[in-house]
Amino acid sequence: YFTTGSQPIPGAGVFNLAGMAREAGFKATFEFDNLEDLVTQLPEVMSATGPVFVSLKVNHDNEVPDFYMGNTGQAMRELMAHLGA
Repeated sequence: YFTTGSQPIPGAGVFNLAGMAREAGFKATFEFDNLEDLVTQLPEVMSATGPVFVSLKVNHDNEVPDFYMGNTGQAMRELMAHLGA
């Protein structure tokens, strides 16, 4: 688990988000760590009676992207300007 700046999250590997969601009362929980399983089970996920929680384990290299998006507010202003809104 990483935050937006790729800093490790305390407790990573110790807790299970899907398990926490299940214990919190989510009727359906799913956890995927590979694309093939996600694609195969997506119809079941989409047809599940909610609330539904899906945990996607995404791996990436540790390199930081060549661009910096800034904060959310700035990103939204740039998007709105680009869209002419």
